[in-house]
Amino acid sequence: MWMRVKSVTLKVVLIGALCVIGVLSFGLLRAQPGDEQDPPSVGDLVALLSSEDGAVRAEATKALGEMGPDAADAVDPLLDVLDDEDPYVRWYAVNALWEIGVATENVLAGLQERFSDECIAIRVHALNAQSSLAGKLRAEQAEK
Repeated sequence: MWMRVKSVTLKVVLIGALCVIGVLSFGLLRAQPGDEQDPPSVGDLVALLSSEDGAVRAEATKALGEMGPDAADAVDPLLDVLDDEDPYVRWYAVNALWEIGVATENVLAGLQERFSDECIAIRVHALNAQSSLAGKLRAEQAEK
């Protein structure tokens, strides 16, 4: 079927869809039923961002995003992992920055760098996150 698709745009969309499916299924496959524990602290999760294991780094970035604004201290380390070799880590880092919601010029610039990511799902997610946070920053500046 792949060879029959002649439209380059359609191929890009299909590749992007596969990236999204891969990113989403990664989280589902990692879940273990009955693993109820106290959640790790922001500091513990930030320490895991330097692990050699990509799956550990991805889970740490995912967990930081789930903490939302409570993980504001992790913004700078998350900006560092936006360039990670693992696409799951990059996607979750974009997501975490969006969920944390700290709208600064550094965050917007870091997200903008992901606009040229090799994975289209990351590019699209970074575009949406950057657009949302840029709007938040403009609103904050307008209030001053």
